[in-house]
Amino acid sequence: MKTTARIRRPVTEEAEVVVPVNVSRGGFSFESRLPYRLHEIIYVALHYHEGGAVLERLARIVRVSRSGDKSEYGVAFPAGR
Repeated sequence: MKTTARIRRPVTEEAEVVVPVNVSRGGFSFESRLPYRLHEIIYVALHYHEGGAVLERLARIVRVSRSGDKSEYGVAFPAGR
C-alpha cells in the first residue's frame, strides 16, 4: 500500500511531501532532492493528505545515502512514543 508523508523542519517551517520507500514501527526511509543533515530533528506526518487532519510526530534523520541528484534518508521515531 502506497502512502505519503509530509516532512517539516521545525525552525524554518519548510515542508515537502514524499513517498516512503520503507516503513517500519520504528521509522521509515524516503528519497528527496532537498538536503537534510544527519541527526537533524524533523516533524513527520505519515499518511498525509492535503487538506486532511495532520498528526505529526517528532523524528530524527539517522541515515543519509547520497546518490546523484537525490539522497535517501533513514528516519527514526523516539522510543516510547
